[in-house]
Amino acid sequence: MLEKAEIFHNIRMLRIMVEIDPETRSFAVQYETEDIEKANQWANQDAKKLFGILHNRYGEKLVHFTTPMEIE
Repeated sequence: MLEKAEIFHNIRMLRIMVEIDPETRSFAVQYETEDIEKANQWANQDAKKLFGILHNRYGEKLVHFTTPMEIE
């Protein structure tokens, strides 16, 4: 779904190495964009579909938040 938006590239899933609970593994999804305005538009409109699908699949195991960052 992120690829279909044609806004993002270098999409990767990363394992978070800080252990909160020994029974739990945590992951982050990271993606890059050249157009922050289109990314914000996607986040405000189309992202709800993606997170709805993920919530249906993972329920309370999933926490979503967005943290815009800049590569220097």
